[in-house]
Amino acid sequence: MVTMAALDKYDVAILVSNDGDYKSAIENTKIFNKKIENVFFKGSLSMAIDGKCDIKRRARRSFFVKLDGLDGA
Repeated sequence: MVTMAALDKYDVAILVSNDGDYKSAIENTKIFNKKIENVFFKGSLSMAIDGKCDIKRRARRSFFVKLDGLDGA
């Protein structure tokens, strides 16, 4: 995320994670004036990254599409 921000390869990063280990990546990406959207799962937003991203959205079932053939059968 940081490397691609430094190379100016995107304007907005979408981080789909609840993991506080991304805190330093978020902070370093912001140095390059990139926007970061955090998509988190219900009840588990990391306090370490809460408030660090420009936008936060709770993941909803409607965000995802079931892919055929990936049910493990």
